[in-house]
Amino acid sequence: MDHMTPELLTGNAGFSKTLFMSPPGHDGVLVTCRGEKISSRHKKFSDAHAALDWCEKNSANFSYVMPQNPGSN
Repeated sequence: MDHMTPELLTGNAGFSKTLFMSPPGHDGVLVTCRGEKISSRHKKFSDAHAALDWCEKNSANFSYVMPQNPGSN
């Protein structure tokens, strides 16, 4: 994450939080940017829909990344 800028991690919406997740959507990484300080932490959810609901309630971007080879998951 050292080479990533806060703007790249939070997107155009200007939110300071972005949740990154991939299928099946139970585990994600929440990246928070405060000024130039970037931190991350693990978050667990029952499914991707619960993660999206959490993002809406907490004003966070949601990035659901599909793997290159879904069969390998």
